[in-house]
Amino acid sequence: MLTIKIIQDGVTSITESNSFVFYDETSREYKEMLRLADKLKEKPTTLNGIYYTQPMYGDQECKEVIREESIYYSARNNPTDKIIGMMIDFIPDDEHGDQGIEKEIAYSLIGTGDHIYVTNEQGKTVFNI
Repeated sequence: MLTIKIIQDGVTSITESNSFVFYDETSREYKEMLRLADKLKEKPTTLNGIYYTQPMYGDQECKEVIREESIYYSARNNPTDKIIGMMIDFIPDDEHGDQGIEKEIAYSLIGTGDHIYVTNEQGKTVFNI
């Protein structure tokens, strides 16, 4: 089990997880986050997170809409100079999660001035920014 401590925009959060993935600005996922921020007409440096819900259709022609696409965000109190990377949480759909369908994808944006510390079960730091 890993302990993940994030200090971001004046808030400290501590969580536990079996895994940790950090996506830097060279990743495909980072580019997807930029596309979503653009759809929101927001600069990523002003955001803490972006929350994306994929559309879901009941037919192959994508005419029977079960769930609309939605994108929303949480704003920073103090914008950062640059987003250096991000973490992603995939929240499974209550009804269709066993089929690999996400209810929501949460992008946590990490900027200059933010800190991440990941420690293992022995308390040794295995990753930090």
